[in-house]
Amino acid sequence: MNKKIILTLNLILLISYSCKKQSTLELKKGKVIVAGKFLDIPKKISTITIAFEDAVRNSVNLTEIIDTNIVEFKFEFDLFNPQDLTLKCGKYLTLILAPGDSLWITFKKGFYECDFSQLLNYVAFRGNHVKTTEEIIKYRIYKKEKYFIPKCEGKTTEQYLKDLSSWIDKEKITLLSFIKKNNPDPEFISWANFDIIYRNANYLIDYKYYLHINNKELEGELFNTSLFPVNNDSAIVSFVYGLHLWHYGQEKYILGNPAVMKSIEEEDFSSAYETCLTNLIKNEISGLSRDIMVYKIYLACFEKSYEAFANLYQNRYDFISSKTLNEQLELKKTKYEKLKKDGIAYLNTKSLCEDIIVGDIFKQLSEKFKGKVIYVDIWATWCGPCKAEIPYSIGLQENFKNQNVEFVYLCLKSDITTWEQTIKNSSLGGHHYFFDKAQSELLRSKLKFQGYPTYLLINRKSEIVDNNAPRPSSKEIKNKIDELLNATQLLNNSEANNN
Repeated sequence: MNKKIILTLNLILLISYSCKKQSTLELKKGKVIVAGKFLDIPKKISTITIAFEDAVRNSVNLTEIIDTNIVEFKFEFDLFNPQDLTLKCGKYLTLILAPGDSLWITFKKGFYECDFSQLLNYVAFRGNHVKTTEEIIKYRIYKKEKYFIPKCEGKTTEQYLKDLSSWIDKEKITLLSFIKKNNPDPEFISWANFDIIYRNANYLIDYKYYLHINNKELEGELFNTSLFPVNNDSAIVSFVYGLHLWHYGQEKYILGNPAVMKSIEEEDFSSAYETCLTNLIKNEISGLSRDIMVYKIYLACFEKSYEAFANLYQNRYDFISSKTLNEQLELKKTKYEKLKKDGIAYLNTKSLCEDIIVGDIFKQLSEKFKGKVIYVDIWATWCGPCKAEIPYSIGLQENFKNQNVEFVYLCLKSDITTWEQTIKNSSLGGHHYFFDKAQSELLRSKLKFQGYPTYLLINRKSEIVDNNAPRPSSKEIKNKIDELLNATQLLNNSEANNN
């Protein structure tokens, strides 16, 4: 019976694809706007976030502080292809958007208290792909968010894959029942089918990890391409497909190749990744999916050795057909070479021009703010805890107004437009510096901090006296700064007397 139902679903999918005019799928960057308004919002909800994975940038997180006086929000960002995104604001909503799209969302009174089954009565969409987004919500309500986590213990590779396959069949049966009752658009049917397949494909890594921690060898072929195809370009509409492509490419062509791993251990990265790319091109079907796998391996090479990356970069057109992915590699190389030559660049909001850090950033800051205590806030616009500290940071600045304290904000790995808007909308004073992704990586390698947010206290001698200083919202930070101010004043008086 199950086989008959699955064949029926496959026939529906085939009809969906044929009804929808197909064109060669390619990546093309375009601006996306997601904006909206809250008609009622609890005080405990302070941020709204859009999170997604894409083929070019991997994880992207964009967070906005909700101004309870304005109760509106707006995100502007780039997408490279039609895909799903997750909007987080007390509840999780899946959106479907494409480059050039705009979407307006109204959260009605009672949204935060409503049961998920009544969600569509409390949220309204206006713009692109609204029908598909609403159908995804209906589908999640219909299937009652049943999730499956396969057990690894005591399972052979074959048994583990069989468990995954059985669960995929069950999900497809539920999907077919939903289709019969709701008659959704082909776009939804396509997305839902891909989501089922590749969301479950990402459990393969769990099994590999289980084997690793239990010192067991993998037997058989774990990344079964019959069950989880890797030449399914249209599946990129589901972000989990891109994750699967990387897991597959890494496992088969890097971790699963003893010669490649030996070269990596010997730090012969050029040979390692050239072998990897050559094998991938030889064994995989050409198309966007293969291009994405190759691109991600180029990025992995970049992380290991820029010299090896630059060497392989010369032959990139032999490996990647996608114009957009080649442009992204070129951009990465150009930025890195500029930074390597000039130092770490950053944008200064005070001067509205780009400056360069040469040597120790803290020494430069101390020279600029001679004789003062410096409180450094390392943050990112997509970091919810970072942005939640902004009101407290404003209060901290007010507390030490007209005293010898400077507040410095280093924004890393963020969207520049969101950075500018956050500073403007929050009226956050102090000295602000923006570092793009490549610049952030270089700066982080110098600072060696653990995560976001991180706070530092620097004394007048450009010494970091606390590399894990309390947050602005803490009770301790005022006392910490007062102690440094008192010490600074004593030093200033002593130097004045000696002079």
